[in-house]
Amino acid sequence: MQIKKLQFHPFGPFKDKSIDFSSSPSGLHIIFGQNEAGKSSSLRAITDFLFGFQHKTTDGWLYENKNLRITAELLLPDNNTVALTRYKRRNNDLLELETEEPFPQHQLTGYLGNLERETFLHSFGITHESLRSGVESILAAGGELGHALFAATSGISTLNKLTKQLEEKQSALFAPRAQKAKINSSIT
Repeated sequence: MQIKKLQFHPFGPFKDKSIDFSSSPSGLHIIFGQNEAGKSSSLRAITDFLFGFQHKTTDGWLYENKNLRITAELLLPDNNTVALTRYKRRNNDLLELETEEPFPQHQLTGYLGNLERETFLHSFGITHESLRSGVESILAAGGELGHALFAATSGISTLNKLTKQLEEKQSALFAPRAQKAKINSSIT
């Protein structure tokens, strides 16, 4: 699935603005600009469109939450297109643009390969903070490249700490030739 066009009706700092991704067939698009240009708002809009608005949103500061909506034209795997609008509401928040009929969230999720919000953000929503956290994780790994790459791409910036905690718990349960480990002490 590809996003061909994204329209911000009222969303964050935008009203009736759009981004057209259809001019480049590559599939990779980078949104960049000066500070306060709307890069983070664009990422939140894409994420909210794909997965639904969260209960609390920071993008209703200029326009009322009840008016927030995002429309996207999608190129589906079968080469058909569909235009959908996501509203900030509890029910029927994802509608086909032409018919205004509800579009099943599970169908959109299926087009995404059942990707979840957090995985999407860690895999595709590269921000200054996530880059910095990833670099810190690589430096903290001290040469353990596999751990560093996993931590950087999964969003688990404390993988080394977590691994050490699990090893300590394992040693407390069982250790060869130990007498005080829980499992060792229960073996007679």
